[in-house]
Amino acid sequence: MSMSTNRQEHKGPGGSRLSSNNPYKELEERGDFEPPQGTDSAFLTFTPKERNVTSYDNSNNPINNNNNNNNAGSLRRKNTMTKPVPIEEFEAAFEERPVLRPPPIQEEELPPVDNNNNNNNNGAGFIHRRPSRAESITSPSMGLLANQSPIPSYDATEEHDYSDITRLTAHGNGGVGEPSTSSTADQVSPKRSVRRNQSIRKVATVLRKVSRRVVNTQNDERAPLSRHRSSSTIPLIHSQHEHDDIAEEESIPMTPSPSIKSVTQSLDDNNPPQQYEVRKSKQRGIILAGRSCGIFGPENLLRRLFARILLWRWLEPCMMLVIALHCGVLFAVGWGNNPTPEPPRYWGQTWDQFVLLVIFILYTLWVLMRIIVYGFLFSPKQTSGEDSETPPPPLAFMRHSWNRMDLISVVCYYVDLGLTSEGQILIDDTRRILVFKALSTLILLRLLLITNGNRIILQSLKKAGPLLVTVSTFVLFFFVILAIIGVQSFKGSFLRHCVWTDPDDPENIQVMEQYCGGYVQGGIEKPYLRLDGSEGPWSKGFICEEGLVCKETENPSGGTVSFDNIFSSMLIVVIIAGNQTWTEPMYNMMDAEYFIVCLYFIISVVIMNYWLINLFVAVINEMFAKVREDSQHSAFTSLSKKQMLGDGAEGWSIGQGAKKKQKNNRSLLVEFVKLTRPFWTLLVIADLIVMGWKNNDMSDEYLTYIDRAELGFSLAFLLEIIIRFASYWPRWRPFFISKANRMDLFIAIITCIIQIPPIHDNRAAYAWLTGFQVLRIYRVVVIFPRVRTLGLRVLGSVWGLFNLVFFIVLATLFGAIMSFQLFEGLLNDSEDGMRFFSIYNSFAALNQLFSGEDWTTVLYATMEAGAPSNTAALHAIFLVLWFLFSNFILVNMFIAVLMENFETAEEQKRQLQIQQFINKTEHVVDSDPVASRWNIYRYFRPHPKSANVGNMPANLVLPTKKNTMREFMHDDGIYLAHHTQQDEDEAHTDEFGEQADTHRFSRVRQFFGTIFHKPQKEPLALKSATRKSMHLDDRNPLDQFHTFYDTRKGEQNQPMRNLIQSSSVGKDATALELAEAYLYDAEERKLLRQEFIAAHPTYDKSLYLFTPNNRFRRWCQMLVPPSRGERFFGAQPNLVASWVFFTIICCSVLTTVVLTICNSPVYQFEHRDDISHLRIYDYLDYTFTFIFTIEFIIKVVADGFFMTPNAYLLNGWNILDSFVLISLYMSNFGDFSNSSGVERAFRAFKALRALRLINLLKPAREMFTVILVKGLPHIFDAMCLCLFLIIPFALYGQNLFQGLFYACSDDDNIAIPNKAMCVYEGLQGMQEPMPEDADIFRPRIWENPYVYSFDSFWQGLLVLVEIASGEGWVDVLEVSMNIVGKDQSPEQDASQLSGIFFMVYNLVGSILVISLFLGVVLENFSRRNGTAYLTAEQRRWLDLKKLLGRMRPAKRPKEIPTSPIRKWCFDRIVDKRGRFYKFMTVVIALNILFLCTEFDRDDEYVGWITARTYVFFGFICIYWMEITIKLLALGWNSFRRNLWNVYDLIAVSGSTITTIFQFGTSIQQVSVEAQKLFMTALCFKLVQRSDSLNQLFTIIAASAYQILNVFLVWFVVMTTYAIMFMEIFGLTKYGSQATTEHVNFRSYANTMIMLVRFSTGEAWNTVMHDFTVEAPECVAASNYLDSDCGSVSWAYFLFLSYNIISMYIFTAIFVAVVADNFSYVYQIASNFSLVNRDEIRKFKKAWADFDTDRSGYLDPRNYIGFWRQLGGVFRTCIYEPEHSYKNLSSQCALDERLVDPREGVYRIRVDLRALKRKLNEIDRTVIHQRKQDLDMLYWEAALMEGSKGVSFNQMLLMIARRKLIIPENALLIEELLSNRKREDVVRTLIKIDRVKGMIETIALRKKFLRHLENKKQQAEAMERNQHHSHNLPSIVVDQHRLSRPVHLMNLYSAPATPITPTSGQFHDDNGSIVSGGDL
Repeated sequence: MSMSTNRQEHKGPGGSRLSSNNPYKELEERGDFEPPQGTDSAFLTFTPKERNVTSYDNSNNPINNNNNNNNAGSLRRKNTMTKPVPIEEFEAAFEERPVLRPPPIQEEELPPVDNNNNNNNNGAGFIHRRPSRAESITSPSMGLLANQSPIPSYDATEEHDYSDITRLTAHGNGGVGEPSTSSTADQVSPKRSVRRNQSIRKVATVLRKVSRRVVNTQNDERAPLSRHRSSSTIPLIHSQHEHDDIAEEESIPMTPSPSIKSVTQSLDDNNPPQQYEVRKSKQRGIILAGRSCGIFGPENLLRRLFARILLWRWLEPCMMLVIALHCGVLFAVGWGNNPTPEPPRYWGQTWDQFVLLVIFILYTLWVLMRIIVYGFLFSPKQTSGEDSETPPPPLAFMRHSWNRMDLISVVCYYVDLGLTSEGQILIDDTRRILVFKALSTLILLRLLLITNGNRIILQSLKKAGPLLVTVSTFVLFFFVILAIIGVQSFKGSFLRHCVWTDPDDPENIQVMEQYCGGYVQGGIEKPYLRLDGSEGPWSKGFICEEGLVCKETENPSGGTVSFDNIFSSMLIVVIIAGNQTWTEPMYNMMDAEYFIVCLYFIISVVIMNYWLINLFVAVINEMFAKVREDSQHSAFTSLSKKQMLGDGAEGWSIGQGAKKKQKNNRSLLVEFVKLTRPFWTLLVIADLIVMGWKNNDMSDEYLTYIDRAELGFSLAFLLEIIIRFASYWPRWRPFFISKANRMDLFIAIITCIIQIPPIHDNRAAYAWLTGFQVLRIYRVVVIFPRVRTLGLRVLGSVWGLFNLVFFIVLATLFGAIMSFQLFEGLLNDSEDGMRFFSIYNSFAALNQLFSGEDWTTVLYATMEAGAPSNTAALHAIFLVLWFLFSNFILVNMFIAVLMENFETAEEQKRQLQIQQFINKTEHVVDSDPVASRWNIYRYFRPHPKSANVGNMPANLVLPTKKNTMREFMHDDGIYLAHHTQQDEDEAHTDEFGEQADTHRFSRVRQFFGTIFHKPQKEPLALKSATRKSMHLDDRNPLDQFHTFYDTRKGEQNQPMRNLIQSSSVGKDATALELAEAYLYDAEERKLLRQEFIAAHPTYDKSLYLFTPNNRFRRWCQMLVPPSRGERFFGAQPNLVASWVFFTIICCSVLTTVVLTICNSPVYQFEHRDDISHLRIYDYLDYTFTFIFTIEFIIKVVADGFFMTPNAYLLNGWNILDSFVLISLYMSNFGDFSNSSGVERAFRAFKALRALRLINLLKPAREMFTVILVKGLPHIFDAMCLCLFLIIPFALYGQNLFQGLFYACSDDDNIAIPNKAMCVYEGLQGMQEPMPEDADIFRPRIWENPYVYSFDSFWQGLLVLVEIASGEGWVDVLEVSMNIVGKDQSPEQDASQLSGIFFMVYNLVGSILVISLFLGVVLENFSRRNGTAYLTAEQRRWLDLKKLLGRMRPAKRPKEIPTSPIRKWCFDRIVDKRGRFYKFMTVVIALNILFLCTEFDRDDEYVGWITARTYVFFGFICIYWMEITIKLLALGWNSFRRNLWNVYDLIAVSGSTITTIFQFGTSIQQVSVEAQKLFMTALCFKLVQRSDSLNQLFTIIAASAYQILNVFLVWFVVMTTYAIMFMEIFGLTKYGSQATTEHVNFRSYANTMIMLVRFSTGEAWNTVMHDFTVEAPECVAASNYLDSDCGSVSWAYFLFLSYNIISMYIFTAIFVAVVADNFSYVYQIASNFSLVNRDEIRKFKKAWADFDTDRSGYLDPRNYIGFWRQLGGVFRTCIYEPEHSYKNLSSQCALDERLVDPREGVYRIRVDLRALKRKLNEIDRTVIHQRKQDLDMLYWEAALMEGSKGVSFNQMLLMIARRKLIIPENALLIEELLSNRKREDVVRTLIKIDRVKGMIETIALRKKFLRHLENKKQQAEAMERNQHHSHNLPSIVVDQHRLSRPVHLMNLYSAPATPITPTSGQFHDDNGSIVSGGDL
């Protein structure tokens, strides 16, 4: 069979037709690459065996080869069988050496070449093709040609193109694609050989790349990307085959073309003919320099031998296979199903020990060779005699992290080998040393580099490493602080339990799980009992009932969980930070201590989870974005970003995009396919509905019907795919181009195959294969445009997501191997599902830790099992490290990859900025009720108020449209678009669509037509007045300078550089002009709005009664602001009156919320008999209802209710207020005591009163609007996409697990193996203490687990929705892994592989769903704050502004102290790197370490408490010394300016007072707790000592305002939900989760704690099911006070909605806020910042020298001096320091001995020649530019200065803007507009100053010349007088030109003006011009 391929070809330079896949096409088109003379093709020419080549046309008819150009459009080849690949060819290809064999064709056998007829014979006897990139085709004789041509040579590290087009092009017959139809074996054998060689090359290349990436013997950081190896040797060890300096590679015998012969003729004359052509390969070598390990020199034979071995090409693949073998051995050993494995105790017990010994011997040799060759710790240095140009030798062995890991693995193996040989690994339960065995598997982590995607991910993490370490240190600091507080507050509290002693049997002592702080004995409350039997100081917490005793026993989990020391406390802090199972220790501690203890846990959760941990998200997002910016590709894959889904010809395709339609002869069938496409989509929906219809309770008959329906659907879809295939016939191949066609064909075939009876009757096989039926849901997803768009963005480059998932799975697998080695046999006696008894079970356990769900169960189990062998800490470290790495790094990388897919292309960001600016400007019209199409007044005739012309005043000024006047005044043309006839028609239409139509009914028709058919408006950019020039507003006072200079000339046709042009405007319109036009349009629309209101008087009449001039309405308007928009007519709000009214309403709302909380159902139940007491709340409700009614009336009267410009109902918050008011009336005057139905709903509506708090607080209201109002569409899209992800899993899970989760309520599965045996009664376990012989029985029931099953679609969907939040999936996983069969009792780990379904769903449905919500909210938040569409330069400038905006001038005293003591103190304080600074840092660190030494039972050590108190007092004395030194150095005023100093003073004072109390005889609890608080507060002194910690702490403080706003909104939402939960579930009975008295909704405090718990996702779903209890399982009554039932509908609604709002949305908002404020953290890293901290310090120092008053402002007289001192990036001096006057005079000064003393005062003391050479070094252009910049800077400062001058931040930002950025690239449109106007003003000021200076100069010159003329005349007069009197000659000498009057300014009346700073002069107080110094 032959295959025809259409190919577009192009004419080559020589007239030949070249393939479109020609790699040199672009070079040829540009003319950069010319083919050799005498040939017609740019390809090389190869000669196959001798044969007759006949060409055929498309009809298989032979044609003449001389006319081959007619058939150049097709390429045809035969499918032939190939011989097996010889092993010698594979080895040669792999080792990049040739297989030496004679060429098949000699040169004399070649047919003659006719140079005169190239076009006709170019395909007759030759195969013209481009060389394959996987082949080597050069020879030594081709060296010159190879150097001059761009033909690439083969390299094993290159990325090759193995596409079909490449292969067809490479193996085509002739450069024009001639088909070859020869059928003989001799004719096809060259093709077969070439194809086989290419396959060999491909396999060899891939294998070498993978092995070099994994093994990387030469420690090449770029491997396998590096292509160039050093050729220098000291000596250089070559990779050789037979020669030492030349490596031969395979060369295909080549037929030289005439051009090649001409080039190589001289070479061939000097060299004898060679049978084999070889070329010199790229050299790969190891530079041997110095002495490695101090022993082995470069010439050492052993070192050279090892170097040669390391260069052996088989070494890296062999070592990779050894590592893979190591992994396979461990995997084979750990894959067993033995539930109770035991690790070998002695050497030789298992076969794997022998294999591992051999493997590690090879590892050892490999490590030793690298150590000897490269050195161990220190890299060998080159000797002084070696060539300086030689590249440096490779780094030492220990300088690479992978090498260090290899060494640790090898050393640990031999340690484990020694312990095993001695039998010391396992000794009963007292010794278990398996840590070395686990660490020996670290070398397997090299396999993480097996794919290029994994390598890129690791490189991205490595680049983020420094910041991750900094953030980790910062978070660890808070971990330590919280752990110290935990030890100080709660040590020993976990020991106290309620204990019951059997009165009949004193030895029967039962310790209950209830924690306590006291007990009742004889009606008297007593404190708890200690271990020694003594009583505690006081009783607290939970009080045990009569008959129980509260006493200390032991800590839980084998004594491993407690607050007794710093390490145990840090473990609990980690649990709190993990967001899972943190409520269990909180509830226990609340029982053991006080209720207020919950604040410690809640504050820790808030600080750690919603603040600090989000820093990891910020770091990974920012740094991965930086990686993308630097590398110009994804941070997760090296491939270019490509959408996975695209709109194809059939509506959707995978990876195809829009394809060119194929011509089809059967147009009717094609049309039929198009028309029936919706039908097939509906059929897919019907199929999904049928699949979800079945449930476990259906009869066999119904199930048979459903099976038949499935068969029908399968056949229908098979018919569909056949019809679609037929529509392509006879050109059927394009059918397979579409991936959607291929997928549908595959699904159709598989779904028909599974209907075959043998497969269909096998329940397990059929159930797993039904997943292919579910895959059809993709056809439903793509019909929703918004969901499809979001899906496209989520998937983005699907390879990045795939690489990340593969990386996580691989890392988890290697972690499972290591954990199996560590925990093997540890939990054999445990009944938990995760027992690490196999690698698969270990993998599932690490997945549990990865998700965080109930991960402490695994942690506590391993710690408790390791307690006897003292390895609990080691087990905890391993599991905690994996938990932290997976949850804080790996999970956050999902967010990073989604944000990468959400990221907008850099080239589109500026266009989107313009569109965003347009939308923001047009928002006034879009949201204006006046312009709304729902405003019926638009369609009625206006009735403007007419004026009597006769009464008009003479000086009347009529307003007109500004744009009209501008167009009239500037006839050069303002508008870009030409007015068409449509524009002329629209000229009769006003701004709001009012046409000049006099018929009312036509207006009504237009109104309804506009409502239901919204007209398509053209972009406003085409219709608005877009100006061509940027002019200053005439209202600007600075426009008075137009008198001197016309700014409207010379600039209107000069566009600013680098501004993008919007696609919606003409070519001449820039972003600035567009923005200016829209600003004018917005102002114009505002005026038109006023005109419209004035033209419709009844439109602004409130309630059609109160006109704008009505007194009562004006009085109401003075009390409240407008409900919406701006109030143009009427009275504006009075400041005092409006604030008084606002305060009254605020107090009323707060009081109403408090009363609602207090008057809860529990309170009403407790006082139901006291009617008079409850009546007080009714009266208060009446009062506040009246107040809110008055508020409603005032707002309605002020602005109207509905059809007015600022109507009450136009504000959404007013609608909420009105709804609350209605609910108040209904609750006050209605009876809603029923326990169900509408009554319960109206009781829940009371909670909406709390939402009014948001309306009263503007920041909270704006935040709420951004989060839940404007972002609601995007959140809804994310919810829909998540639902479409969950539904397929629900259908698939239903098919897999329907009816398989059932188990007997009796846990004895051995006695009850199946459903039939689940009868009678079984034992009921009880927590309460009972006598030994007491038993309680309950009936046995065959039932599903408590909260989950897949018996129906809806039950499965509910389970998966709960699992999507990360909760409950482990329980379902364990149940699925225990399945035995239908109606069979579960057995532990009976079907482990079933858990794969839930592990996959946990990754897709949980991690991805949560990350999706985070990504959507993060993107929405970035859009709202304007950072989504910022370019890299703009974002960098924004971050720099944030950084510089937080800088403050140095808080130093005005004058440096002069007294010796204060001067000494000042020097100590100012020096931030001095000894005193370091000494105090050490003291603070020692204080923290000493605080960590506190532990439980420390009072048992005599004198320890006293000694610790004295040590604390010593630290306090040192702190007082530091404070004293600061006060002496700075003084009180400067001391208090630094908030850290004030903090230190408060903390030290509090510590002093509380410590002194400790020396007293009676110690109070308050003083003890206060001392702990103040001593812990002193730990924060370390933050100010570390630059990184201080910076992070400052950023956290910077985000505090936004964080507090989010917390405020969150608190109001939580309060709203708390009231709802209390009203509906306040009296519901306790469920299974109510283990303590705090898990309920019976009080506001308990409810808020529960809501905080639900916000973290902690067991929210199980609590939800507790409150779905309904009759008959509860007491139902007509009055809700008598009912303890819950509600299924309300439970699902409240719990699910709160879970989405709080856990998803608010959590994402916290992440967004922290990430937004953290984005400029990388400014502190020199690699990314525009300015570093050293530059800031220099700027502060220079500022302090001139701001002597410490006011934060710089006086204008100090501008020049201040700028003169600046250096670095802020340098503003004109001349370089070496060109200053002082340096020039000193460097060019003459020797005093060479100066002629007779020259007098005009002696030349400078070497003029040297001075000329120095001055010639100056670049005049640069100096001129610097002068201009300084002029601009001076006048901008003058423009910005206030009464005090220019502030510190203003000066810093102004200089940074001018020195560090290009405004056109870094500024936003609004900033660019402002900067443009500012620049115009500054230029105007400069030109005015120049004109004024020129006029002043002319005036001075004229007066000076007049003065000289007067003096001359006076001298002549005196001369004449003297001549007449004495008759003597006189000599008149003119005044020297350089002389001038001393007081020049006194000679004329012109006022003094400042001189431009670049002139180097200024006026003194007397008006004289003196020198300004050097700049």
